[in-house]
Parts: sequence; C-alpha cells; structure tokens
Amino acid sequence: MAKAIQDERITMGFFNIHHIHDILTVRNLSDYDFSSFDILFIGGSIIPFEMRQNLKKICKNVVLTFGMTETFETHLSQPNDPEEKQNASAMYPIGGVETKIVDDSGRIVPVNTNGELHIRTFSAFQYYVGEKEKTKEMKDENGWIHTGDLSVMDEDGYIQICGRKKELIIKQGVNLAPAELEKRLYQHPRVQVAVVIGLPDPRAGEEICACLRVDKENAPTEEEIRQFCEGKVHELLVPKYILFVDDVPITATGKFSRQKMTEMAKEKFQIG
Repeated sequence: MAKAIQDERITMGFFNIHHIHDILTVRNLSDYDFSSFDILFIGGSIIPFEMRQNLKKICKNVVLTFGMTETFETHLSQPNDPEEKQNASAMYPIGGVETKIVDDSGRIVPVNTNGELHIRTFSAFQYYVGEKEKTKEMKDENGWIHTGDLSVMDEDGYIQICGRKKELIIKQGVNLAPAELEKRLYQHPRVQVAVVIGLPDPRAGEEICACLRVDKENAPTEEEIRQFCEGKVHELLVPKYILFVDDVPITATGKFSRQKMTEMAKEKFQIG
C-alpha cells in the first residue's frame, strides 16, 4: 500500500481501520515519499485518537468520517477542529444533514447524553427493494434514518460515536459497549487489531472476549493484556477470554466481521 501511494502519486484515499494498521506497521515507513497525499478520509469503525495522529506521518489532512450505505457520508471532522473535539473523535454534520440523539422511546435526549443517532438527509436511500418491513425498521415515516449507532452530541452540535447498539454486551445485567475496551486495547504498543465480542455464559449471560492481532515478534501474554485493562475500563469489561489471531475476518464493506470472530472464538474455547 505504501509503495502504491508513492508510485502512483495518490492524492486522496479512504482507509478503514485495518488499512491504517497495515500501513503504520510498514517497515521503514519514513523511506517512502507521501508528498502527493493531500487528504485521507478514515472511518468504518471507531478510530482511536493516537492512531489518527500517527497517520499524519503520511498525510497532514486526516478527516474522520461517519456514514452508512443508506445515507452516504453525513458527518465529518475537520483538520482545523479544536483540539478537544479531535481528542473526542467528534464530527459535525455536513450541509443538508439533520441529526438527533434519541432514547429507546424515540425522545430526544439532553446534550452529552448517550442515545441512538438518527439522521435525516437528502442523500438517504428511498427503500430496500422488496423489503417493506426492513425499510420501516430503518427509516420512519418522517424520513429519519435509525442508524443503530450509540452517540453523544455536545453543546456545539458535534457528534461522538460510542459504538453499535446491537453490539452491546449484556453481562450480569449491565450493558457494556465493546468500543470502550477496544479503545484501551489499541493503546497497548504491541496490539495491532482489537475486536471485542460477547460469548454466551450460563452465569453472566455473556462474557467478554478480546480478539487480538499482536506483534508476533514480541507478543504480550493473556495476563499482561488483562493487567493492562484493569482499572482503565469498566471492571466487567476486563476480558475473560483472549483470542490471539493471525488475521481478522473482514466483511464486504471493509469492516471487521464480529459474527465470524464469534464463531472462531466459540470453536476455540468450546462454547456451545
């Protein structure tokens, strides 16, 4: 990838998180010429701030984006956003996009309160072909798209994505967002990719499993990973299971396949 950017004089790109890991782990990265690279859009999942900062080694204009197949891109960060917004991975809606954060009853929540992100925009899809019920679930009669993403809006209208509603892990009756643990795991210097999933557990309901691709030449131990998490995330998020993998399966849209990771983990840990 680094050689292609250099040789083809690429000016603009879009990276998902696995692309970011691949290019940042290229040996002798500083030897490549990225001077043509003018702007880099990143998205597809939650991108830790430290990772975005490291990307500036290859492109000075790094833009965090949010969008869906059903809406195209709707929210962007800007390279000149205030530092506190950048630190929070905050994005602002582009022109023509309406945004609201709602609770489970569809009521708008106060600022700085977690809820589901709803979007209304000129670029939204009309309907799913031949799937009226699925369309109703995603898009209400007033044109609001129910994204399924947990988000927070601050006083200035900036949006921070906190995770996927359907990816919440329910352990001992507590709703836990995998993104909180993933952010912490990405801070470990020898963790390259982190995907957190829930595995069935007869006592807790679900248990935490961290699926990790790590530095093979200096791989951390399971206990080291747990100690790295303790006291830095919700105590129930410290992973019971840790699955080290060579590669993380990717969906057709370039996102990590949590479904396949769950199947792999169930087989590894013999969970029915």
